[in-house]
Amino acid sequence: MNRNEFMYSLRNSLSAFPEKEREEIIYDYEEHFAVALQSGKTEDEVCRELGDPVNIGKQYKINSSIERASSNPTAGNILRAIVASLSLGLLNVIFVLGPFIAVASVLLSLLISGVAVAFSGIASTVAILINGIFPQLIPFFTVTPWITGMLFAIALTCAGMLICMFMSSLIKVFFKGTLKYLKMNFNIITGRR
Repeated sequence: MNRNEFMYSLRNSLSAFPEKEREEIIYDYEEHFAVALQSGKTEDEVCRELGDPVNIGKQYKINSSIERASSNPTAGNILRAIVASLSLGLLNVIFVLGPFIAVASVLLSLLISGVAVAFSGIASTVAILINGIFPQLIPFFTVTPWITGMLFAIALTCAGMLICMFMSSLIKVFFKGTLKYLKMNFNIITGRR
């Protein structure tokens, strides 16, 4: 592979980047070629030292995805970073995607359970109030004394809200941990420290 082929392939692998950012990366590699050629290396040697330009492009994409997810940790950005890191190898499918989906599913289901508990407390409160005002509307719903039912319904609502707050905090910690793992994994695979 010569310099022109390397640069053409690198430019194509960076096509998703904004023009300015892509040109900065290309300029860095042009400089690397210029310095190496002045020191007496051939274009083929420089290409072998730098590695596959398609992999270099993948590494930049992964790094960009991880940085975007770090600065704006939304579920979509983190999922994009995970999908980008899957391109580094088959082991990432096993060690990143599988556990991420499993843990995210559990956390999401617990959050939904918290919402359901809170909603059931609110629905019970409304049902008790309606039963107190119009007892004939809900004949099967009798609470004696009604204050006990109200306190239980309020406690149920509060418990559901506490579960939701705890789960949202836990989801944030999970997202931060996932990002740290992705950065560490990227650094190990690319040989950075």
